[in-house]
Amino acid sequence: MRRIDEFRKHRSEYPELYRIETTYQPTGLDTSDRKIYHRLYGRLRLERSRRATLKGLYGLTLEAYSQLYESQRGMCAICGKGIVRAYDGTGKRGPRAHGAYVDHDHACCPGRKSCGRCVRGLLCRQCNQGLGSFRDSAKLLLVAARYVAGKD
Repeated sequence: MRRIDEFRKHRSEYPELYRIETTYQPTGLDTSDRKIYHRLYGRLRLERSRRATLKGLYGLTLEAYSQLYESQRGMCAICGKGIVRAYDGTGKRGPRAHGAYVDHDHACCPGRKSCGRCVRGLLCRQCNQGLGSFRDSAKLLLVAARYVAGKD
C-alpha cells in the first residue's frame, strides 16, 4: 500500500505527468487501477531517471537541456539535421530526426562525464561520433578537411 500512497501523492503534486482517464477511481485496486498505476508510476520513474542522467553525466538540469535544445531550434549544432530531444518523454520521432547527444569539451572534462560548464551543444549521432574520432582536435579536423577537398 505504500506505493499506492506514493503514487497518489505524486499524482497530485505533478498533474502534468499524469494523464488519467476519467474512469479512474482512486478507491480500491481493481484491474484497471493496477494498469493505470503501473503505467503512471513507470512514467514517474522514467522522469526521475532522465533528470538523474542529465545531472550526473553532464551537470545539466532538464530545464537547461530544454533551453539548449530550443536555442538550437531542434537542429544539430554542426550539420543542421533535425534532432529529437532525448529527454522529452514523448517518445515520438519525426522524419529524419534522431536523438540528441550532449557535446562537451574533453579538454576540460576528459571522459564521458562533464562539469556542465564545458557543454558546447547538442549534436546528431554522426557528428558526435565524428568529433570523437578526431579526439576533439581542431588541427586534425583541418587536416581532414584539406584531405577531403583534395588540397594536400
